[in-house]
Amino acid sequence: MKKDNLVLEYFLVFMVSFLIYASFIFYYNYYFDSISYFHSEYTKLLSEGKHEPFIWLPYSIFKDRFIDHHFLWHYLLCAFYCLFGDYGFKIGISFFNALFCVIWYVACRDFSKTRNHHFMFLLLIFGGPVAFNRFIMMRVISSSLVFLLLGIYLFVNRKYYAAFFISFFYSLLFSGSILLSALILLYAVLELIFSRRNYFHKIFCFIIIPYAAAKFFYPSCLNILYFDSNYFLISITGNPTLNDNCEYFPLSFSAIALSSPIGFLGFILSIYYIVFCYKEKNVILLFLSITTILFFFLTRKHCRSIEYFHPFSVLAFSVIYKYKNLFRFKALNYCVFYIFIFSVVGTIKFNYYSYQKYYNYTHNLIEFSDGLGEIVQPNSIMFNTVWSDFDLLFYKNKNVRYVCGLDTKYLYLFSDYLYKVYQNPRESTFYKKEGMDLSDVLRHEFNADYLMLRRNTEPYFIYTSLILEDEHLQVIYNKNDIILYKIPKI
Repeated sequence: MKKDNLVLEYFLVFMVSFLIYASFIFYYNYYFDSISYFHSEYTKLLSEGKHEPFIWLPYSIFKDRFIDHHFLWHYLLCAFYCLFGDYGFKIGISFFNALFCVIWYVACRDFSKTRNHHFMFLLLIFGGPVAFNRFIMMRVISSSLVFLLLGIYLFVNRKYYAAFFISFFYSLLFSGSILLSALILLYAVLELIFSRRNYFHKIFCFIIIPYAAAKFFYPSCLNILYFDSNYFLISITGNPTLNDNCEYFPLSFSAIALSSPIGFLGFILSIYYIVFCYKEKNVILLFLSITTILFFFLTRKHCRSIEYFHPFSVLAFSVIYKYKNLFRFKALNYCVFYIFIFSVVGTIKFNYYSYQKYYNYTHNLIEFSDGLGEIVQPNSIMFNTVWSDFDLLFYKNKNVRYVCGLDTKYLYLFSDYLYKVYQNPRESTFYKKEGMDLSDVLRHEFNADYLMLRRNTEPYFIYTSLILEDEHLQVIYNKNDIILYKIPKI
């Protein structure tokens, strides 16, 4: 195909992707998850130079300085915010999603050499209802995949100097992540086994060195590696206290099949290729198949990996489908088409019901947050029993400090003792003293001025029994599913 036609084709892929994602993102008034509110507000502070010191979480590892896991991504969002205001965040997410689709399209076109890459491109977007839902959140997902897939593509095509810069910037974009290094190392091992080519010195020079160099460019990356490695060790040792993170629950085989139907087909084809066709020594196919299987089992471990499993599995599906000439089976083609239709309908319905569910959960919190400034004193500390409420509270009220937010692990790594008290105030040494009640614990341990409870949550049932024993707490807000108590001074 002529170069001009190819550029036009890529531009059309970008525009179609951008319009599809933007139509969903702009259709809904609210974001699909709470952390999106934090990212948008933190980006505003960053653009205004008001992000330091990070005073809003005094009982976390960010107490003195916010260690930004997504350093470069937040600065990229600043550009969209400066150009388009508050709309810039949604435009930015749509832009990064579309950019990733173009890079995926280029990789699919190059690896599979198929004429059906237009249909495969639609499988990428609509083939996974849950993956699509994750992509329209304001998260680093699509930006991470842009650098990850582009780095792999460049290294495979021996564009080492370009891969050097991708590795450097990926480290700044998604600090602490070793995905790019790990996957390219897997590719190098397969090349060594099946092609007798040694790429390890190139990995060290063009992937590892720039990755490490970024750590010195942004020293906080070293802290991120330290904190994340600690949390990883805590997780694999089975510490039960950290199992409350709602984003890390495992997915069953059936849940993955419904979350990404086309991706699940890619997983099946990957197993088929590794078991029956590994002697063909096609390194790209083996690499995509093994990567798909690895991400599948990571998704089985915790649900967040679906955002990586889906695009890699659809890519493996596309390449294997063409390479093994599965197009000749009409029944299989019809099966894929019907699954695709099911996925499109499932994507639309899943995102609609997800929005409704999240809207019902956050609507009361938004109403509460809008009037919070008139209820509480400036610079007071609020003991929020649901840590995920911090994002929206921070978005609406920056004149209040909060006990826990972003993730419970940051409180745990700040003080495992305070973490235990946060989970259950009966663990406090003050509570165990005679005559001490809940308000004494919250005052002594966290210097808290207010206690916020949400009905029908797990903390609500833990704290309610303690509140009934405490005569000092005063209700100052009680509406819908939110109760706010004023804690008396010592």
